[in-house]
Amino acid sequence: MGTNGKRVAELKHSSVEDLKLFELEKSPVINVEINLELIPLFLYKTRNRSEESLEATNVISTPDGRRLEQYVKVVGGREYGIPGPVDRDVHVGIMKLVHRAGGMPPDGVVSFSLYELLKILGKNRGGNNYEKVRESLDRIADCVIYAKNAFYDNESEQFRTHRFTPWSVHFASTTQGQGRSAERHVLKFHEILVRSYN
Repeated sequence: MGTNGKRVAELKHSSVEDLKLFELEKSPVINVEINLELIPLFLYKTRNRSEESLEATNVISTPDGRRLEQYVKVVGGREYGIPGPVDRDVHVGIMKLVHRAGGMPPDGVVSFSLYELLKILGKNRGGNNYEKVRESLDRIADCVIYAKNAFYDNESEQFRTHRFTPWSVHFASTTQGQGRSAERHVLKFHEILVRSYN
Protein backbone atom coordinates (compact mmCIF):
# COMPACT_ATOMS: atom_id res chain seq x y z
CA MET A 1 0.00 0.00 0.00
CA GLY A 2 2.89 2.36 0.79
CA THR A 3 4.29 1.89 -2.71
CA ASN A 4 0.87 2.39 -4.25
CA GLY A 5 0.38 5.65 -2.32
CA LYS A 6 3.78 6.84 -3.49
CA ARG A 7 2.85 6.09 -7.13
CA VAL A 8 -0.43 8.03 -6.79
CA ALA A 9 1.47 10.97 -5.29
CA GLU A 10 3.95 10.85 -8.21
CA LEU A 11 1.08 10.81 -10.71
CA LYS A 12 -0.58 13.76 -8.99
CA HIS A 13 2.72 15.65 -9.02
CA SER A 14 3.22 14.81 -12.69
CA SER A 15 -0.29 16.04 -13.55
CA VAL A 16 0.30 19.31 -11.73
CA GLU A 17 3.58 19.84 -13.58
CA ASP A 18 1.90 19.10 -16.92
CA LEU A 19 -0.86 21.57 -16.12
CA LYS A 20 1.67 24.29 -15.24
CA LEU A 21 3.55 23.70 -18.48
CA PHE A 22 0.29 23.86 -20.45
CA GLU A 23 -0.75 27.07 -18.69
CA LEU A 24 2.57 28.68 -19.57
CA GLU A 25 2.01 27.93 -23.23
CA LYS A 26 0.73 31.19 -24.73
CA SER A 27 -0.11 29.79 -28.15
CA PRO A 28 -3.78 29.50 -29.05
CA VAL A 29 -5.23 26.17 -30.07
CA ILE A 30 -4.90 25.87 -33.83
CA ASN A 31 -7.03 23.92 -36.26
CA VAL A 32 -5.24 21.13 -38.09
CA GLU A 33 -6.17 18.72 -40.84
CA ILE A 34 -7.31 15.83 -38.62
CA ASN A 35 -6.56 13.14 -41.18
CA LEU A 36 -2.90 14.23 -41.29
CA GLU A 37 -2.82 14.09 -37.51
CA LEU A 38 -4.02 10.48 -37.57
CA ILE A 39 -1.68 9.39 -40.40
CA PRO A 40 1.78 8.29 -39.20
CA LEU A 41 3.50 10.91 -41.34
CA PHE A 42 6.41 11.63 -39.00
CA LEU A 43 8.95 9.33 -37.40
CA TYR A 44 8.93 9.60 -33.63
CA LYS A 45 12.72 9.85 -33.59
CA THR A 46 15.24 9.84 -36.39
CA ARG A 47 18.50 8.83 -34.74
CA ASN A 48 19.60 5.35 -35.82
CA ARG A 49 16.43 4.84 -37.87
CA SER A 50 16.51 3.63 -41.46
CA GLU A 51 12.86 3.13 -42.41
CA GLU A 52 11.90 3.99 -45.97
CA SER A 53 8.18 3.86 -45.19
CA LEU A 54 5.68 3.90 -42.34
CA GLU A 55 2.49 1.85 -42.24
CA ALA A 56 -0.56 1.77 -40.01
CA THR A 57 -3.88 -0.07 -40.00
CA ASN A 58 -7.07 0.65 -38.15
CA VAL A 59 -10.52 -0.93 -38.05
CA ILE A 60 -13.56 1.28 -37.59
CA SER A 61 -17.31 0.80 -37.51
CA THR A 62 -19.18 2.65 -40.23
CA PRO A 63 -22.47 4.43 -39.48
CA ASP A 64 -24.36 1.46 -40.96
CA GLY A 65 -22.57 -0.97 -38.60
CA ARG A 66 -20.02 -2.49 -41.00
CA ARG A 67 -16.36 -3.05 -40.06
CA LEU A 68 -14.03 -1.10 -42.31
CA GLU A 69 -10.27 -1.58 -42.42
CA GLN A 70 -8.22 1.52 -42.99
CA TYR A 71 -4.63 1.30 -44.20
CA VAL A 72 -2.06 4.06 -44.58
CA LYS A 73 1.44 3.88 -45.98
CA VAL A 74 3.82 6.84 -46.08
CA VAL A 75 6.86 6.48 -48.34
CA GLY A 76 9.77 8.87 -47.99
CA GLY A 77 11.34 10.40 -51.08
CA ARG A 78 14.71 9.13 -52.27
CA GLU A 79 16.47 12.41 -51.64
CA TYR A 80 15.06 13.33 -48.21
CA GLY A 81 13.61 10.19 -46.61
CA ILE A 82 10.78 9.93 -44.09
CA PRO A 83 9.84 13.12 -42.20
CA GLY A 84 10.87 13.18 -38.53
CA PRO A 85 10.37 15.27 -35.38
CA VAL A 86 11.84 18.49 -36.79
CA ASP A 87 9.59 18.18 -39.84
CA ARG A 88 6.59 17.67 -37.57
CA ASP A 89 7.42 21.01 -35.92
CA VAL A 90 7.64 22.70 -39.32
CA HIS A 91 4.27 21.17 -40.28
CA VAL A 92 2.73 22.62 -37.09
CA GLY A 93 4.32 25.98 -37.95
CA ILE A 94 2.68 25.91 -41.38
CA MET A 95 -0.67 25.04 -39.79
CA LYS A 96 -0.22 28.01 -37.46
CA LEU A 97 0.28 30.24 -40.54
CA VAL A 98 -2.96 28.80 -41.96
CA HIS A 99 -4.71 29.55 -38.65
CA ARG A 100 -3.40 33.14 -38.59
CA ALA A 101 -4.69 33.67 -42.13
CA GLY A 102 -8.19 32.76 -41.01
CA GLY A 103 -8.22 29.12 -42.06
CA MET A 104 -7.40 27.03 -45.09
CA PRO A 105 -7.71 29.08 -48.30
CA PRO A 106 -10.09 27.51 -50.87
CA ASP A 107 -7.19 27.07 -53.30
CA GLY A 108 -4.89 25.66 -50.58
CA VAL A 109 -2.19 28.26 -51.26
CA VAL A 110 -0.23 29.71 -48.34
CA SER A 111 2.31 32.50 -48.86
CA PHE A 112 5.06 32.93 -46.26
CA SER A 113 8.68 33.81 -45.59
CA LEU A 114 11.18 31.52 -43.91
CA TYR A 115 11.81 34.30 -41.40
CA GLU A 116 8.19 34.31 -40.17
CA LEU A 117 8.17 30.50 -40.08
CA LEU A 118 11.38 30.50 -38.00
CA LYS A 119 9.80 33.06 -35.68
CA ILE A 120 6.74 30.80 -35.17
CA LEU A 121 9.07 27.88 -34.45
CA GLY A 122 11.00 29.97 -31.90
CA LYS A 123 14.24 29.64 -33.87
CA ASN A 124 16.71 32.40 -34.61
CA ARG A 125 17.92 33.37 -38.06
CA GLY A 126 21.48 32.29 -37.34
CA GLY A 127 23.32 29.15 -38.23
CA ASN A 128 21.75 26.89 -40.79
CA ASN A 129 18.17 27.21 -39.51
CA TYR A 130 16.96 28.62 -42.83
CA GLU A 131 18.36 25.62 -44.67
CA LYS A 132 16.92 23.15 -42.16
CA VAL A 133 13.42 24.61 -42.52
CA ARG A 134 13.66 24.59 -46.33
CA GLU A 135 14.78 20.97 -46.21
CA SER A 136 11.86 20.06 -43.91
CA LEU A 137 9.37 21.68 -46.27
CA ASP A 138 10.90 19.72 -49.16
CA ARG A 139 10.98 16.46 -47.18
CA ILE A 140 7.25 16.68 -46.45
CA ALA A 141 6.54 17.65 -50.09
CA ASP A 142 8.60 14.68 -51.29
CA CYS A 143 6.81 11.94 -49.35
CA VAL A 144 3.90 10.02 -50.84
CA ILE A 145 0.86 9.00 -48.79
CA TYR A 146 -1.33 6.07 -49.76
CA ALA A 147 -4.50 6.18 -47.66
CA LYS A 148 -7.04 3.38 -48.14
CA ASN A 149 -10.51 4.10 -46.71
CA ALA A 150 -8.97 6.89 -44.65
CA PHE A 151 -10.76 10.01 -45.93
CA TYR A 152 -14.49 10.40 -45.46
CA ASP A 153 -16.29 12.19 -48.28
CA ASN A 154 -19.32 14.06 -46.94
CA GLU A 155 -20.93 14.38 -50.38
CA SER A 156 -20.94 10.68 -51.25
CA GLU A 157 -20.99 9.58 -47.58
CA GLN A 158 -18.24 7.05 -48.28
CA PHE A 159 -14.65 6.50 -47.23
CA ARG A 160 -12.24 7.17 -50.09
CA THR A 161 -8.80 5.89 -51.04
CA HIS A 162 -6.17 8.37 -52.23
CA ARG A 163 -2.49 8.50 -53.15
CA PHE A 164 -1.01 11.99 -52.83
CA THR A 165 1.79 14.24 -51.60
CA PRO A 166 0.82 16.60 -48.73
CA TRP A 167 1.91 19.78 -50.51
CA SER A 168 4.09 21.33 -53.15
CA VAL A 169 6.36 24.23 -52.28
CA HIS A 170 7.95 26.95 -54.42
CA PHE A 171 10.78 29.09 -53.03
CA ALA A 172 11.22 32.58 -54.49
CA SER A 173 13.10 35.74 -53.59
CA THR A 174 13.19 39.08 -55.36
CA THR A 175 15.75 41.86 -55.22
CA GLN A 176 14.38 45.16 -53.98
CA GLY A 177 15.90 48.61 -53.80
CA GLN A 178 19.41 49.05 -52.35
CA GLY A 179 20.29 45.45 -53.18
CA ARG A 180 18.07 43.95 -50.49
CA SER A 181 16.25 40.74 -51.25
CA ALA A 182 12.74 39.86 -50.14
CA GLU A 183 11.49 36.31 -49.96
CA ARG A 184 7.95 35.16 -50.46
CA HIS A 185 7.47 31.44 -50.78
CA VAL A 186 4.33 29.61 -51.82
CA LEU A 187 3.10 26.33 -50.42
CA LYS A 188 0.08 24.60 -51.96
CA PHE A 189 -1.75 21.90 -50.02
CA HIS A 190 -3.06 18.94 -51.98
CA GLU A 191 -6.74 19.39 -52.81
CA ILE A 192 -7.66 16.30 -50.76
CA LEU A 193 -6.29 17.98 -47.63
CA VAL A 194 -7.92 21.31 -48.50
CA ARG A 195 -11.30 19.60 -48.90
CA SER A 196 -10.87 17.53 -45.76
CA TYR A 197 -9.70 20.52 -43.67
CA ASN A 198 -12.65 22.65 -44.75
